[in-house]
Amino acid sequence: MLAGRAAAPQPVAPFELELRGGGRISSEALRGRVTVVIATEPSCFACRLEAPALAKLQQRYRGRKDVQFLVVTSDPDGIDALHGTAGFRSQIARDDGWRTVVGINSYPTHLFIDAAGREVYREGGRYREMHFVYPALIEALRRGR
Repeated sequence: MLAGRAAAPQPVAPFELELRGGGRISSEALRGRVTVVIATEPSCFACRLEAPALAKLQQRYRGRKDVQFLVVTSDPDGIDALHGTAGFRSQIARDDGWRTVVGINSYPTHLFIDAAGREVYREGGRYREMHFVYPALIEALRRGR
């Protein structure tokens, strides 16, 4: 099932984004860990629905140093409030046009980036599948497959 929706691994378009609360994060900083990038907006109904499922997925990987989550949005404060209510906590970066550069035109969209910094899978948020598909994908990426 994953192979049918997986993309040929491509390097992630470089970025350096401002983090909510200060600081910056770059595409280079993602290397060495599996990263799930969540492109979202607080006004998106599906984004609201998926927030509790993201919290459960994150809980599964809490304390792991080889898996991280990064949210990219135009409204970091709005997303922090939405995700915080659901129990999902991650770094939140303000989009500066990077989502358009990588071809994200609907929300939510999830990008799976391997430890080498390559996008290997992209999914328009299917929060109903998240508990089945996403852990298998994350585990495969952790093992370097």
